[in-house]
Amino acid sequence: MTEPNAWQRLPLLALCFFFLSTIRLMLKHLYQAAPALAAAFIAVSALRPYIPHLLLGLLVLILITTVLRYRRFFYATEANRIRVRQGVLRKVELNLDYDRIQQADIARPFYFRPFQLAILKLQSAGSKAQEVEVAGLRVERALAIQAEILAELSTDKGAVTTDKHGQEVAATPDFTFRLPPSEVLRIGLMHNIFVVVGVILALLFSNQQVNQRVQERFVAFVEQFPSTSDAILALVAIGIAALVVLILGTIAFHFNKYYGYTLTREGDRVRYEAGLTSTLTRSFRVQKLQLIDIRQGWMGRLLHRHQIRISQAGNQQKQDGKFVLPCVSPAIHKDFCQDLRLPNADWQSVHWLMFPRFVLLFSLLGWLVFDWRAALGLFVGLSLLRWRWWNMFAWHFDGQWLAVRHGLIGSRQQWMPAAKLQHVRMSQGPLQRWFNVSNLTVSTAAGHLQLPYLPTAVAETLQQQLLRVTRDNYKRWM
Repeated sequence: MTEPNAWQRLPLLALCFFFLSTIRLMLKHLYQAAPALAAAFIAVSALRPYIPHLLLGLLVLILITTVLRYRRFFYATEANRIRVRQGVLRKVELNLDYDRIQQADIARPFYFRPFQLAILKLQSAGSKAQEVEVAGLRVERALAIQAEILAELSTDKGAVTTDKHGQEVAATPDFTFRLPPSEVLRIGLMHNIFVVVGVILALLFSNQQVNQRVQERFVAFVEQFPSTSDAILALVAIGIAALVVLILGTIAFHFNKYYGYTLTREGDRVRYEAGLTSTLTRSFRVQKLQLIDIRQGWMGRLLHRHQIRISQAGNQQKQDGKFVLPCVSPAIHKDFCQDLRLPNADWQSVHWLMFPRFVLLFSLLGWLVFDWRAALGLFVGLSLLRWRWWNMFAWHFDGQWLAVRHGLIGSRQQWMPAAKLQHVRMSQGPLQRWFNVSNLTVSTAAGHLQLPYLPTAVAETLQQQLLRVTRDNYKRWM
């Protein structure tokens, strides 16, 4: 791949990728209209006979778009660069130099695996989504391009070796982490399925027509039973069954996504591969690390497991683009943090003024809208929640890492290399001026950290220390 190549088309099997991609893009832009479409389906009965024709027309439109996107897609590889031409109504040509590529992933979906084909996903720094997806490449060719990109990004190119397929290898990995199937099963339990239930219920009851139809169906269902107790038992059984199905579906989804998860570190490169029906190979260079997010929800606390997400520049708004350790035991969590040289945090609390924030305001609103009993209940409940939040909120800075910890039932820690921050902003509200406290906002290319209610003297000192670390750092950080 050192000589320039002519423009190349993708194989016909890439039509599968473009078909699914077109559907995904369509759903991405139409999901916000789901309540209105549901209301139209229920309210306008005259449209129902035409639904099959509408669906057929939509399918024809998707097929035409798929063929056009496939026919207008070309790619070429040159020395240290990849070029892509694409677009139907608006033609776009992208030229990505290897040293500017932030992330190079290889995905092998189920419809490509029998044919030894893969999708090469390339993302440059600062992008909000995958900029280039080259589908239908031979696995060997995709691995060779990925190895060439990673070699270009390597700080020590002489230490990079490749196998016969062009993939980087090392005699002895510095760090290895594997998830057995028993651990993969825990991942689905760690995700909060009640958020999904809440979203579904919100969609059902967000429209008056949908809400009315659901109430009518509910009343008709209850009237079928001879007594109210029988109806309640049936509803409870249906609810439990639906919840079990949702839990099993969540477990199956994450088991398919993370089956065979294997993580290795070879020098400054960290890489993982996972997937049952479809596999994904993702890697990043340690020097490109921008933010470490360590999470433990309420289920994670019960299972004694954490989830670690590592962000690079520009992918804070794309969750799928993060480097993820989905289920980490305490021993692996300790080893991985030591491997990344995370220190034992000396957590510092913030000012007590953060504790009563919003408590008095919402209690007063409860008194004005309802009565004193509602206000008292809000005051007690919000006070307990805010005390827990204030008690959990803390920060740490040791000259190299800036960290913030917060949470309510679970916990979340965010670690930022101080040398990679982009700007530090200090703000102060009217009440904060009275108590001489300030807010500090620290931002990098992968997100920002909020340190509220710091004593003003502490905030000013911390701001100067962070700016001094950034000023004295001369290493490449992107």
